[in-house]
Amino acid sequence: MDRGDRWSPQRDRTTVGRDRDNAAHVIEILQFPSYEEAMRNSNLPETNDVHEAFASLCIEYPTFINLDIIRDEMI
Repeated sequence: MDRGDRWSPQRDRTTVGRDRDNAAHVIEILQFPSYEEAMRNSNLPETNDVHEAFASLCIEYPTFINLDIIRDEMI
């Protein structure tokens, strides 16, 4: 599925990482301009469609965590 053709949420950044010790464990962090924007995105039907498509590819059902950024800096 090409997300860019039909849906592009307002977000600041997306980061995807793979566990070096378990290649089946992948993490995606989406950063939004605000909590409110993240919740608006979460409630879009398109978000659910993309989630269902990706979830069908997963071995285990995805886990969601709502994080507040407490530090974001270059080191």
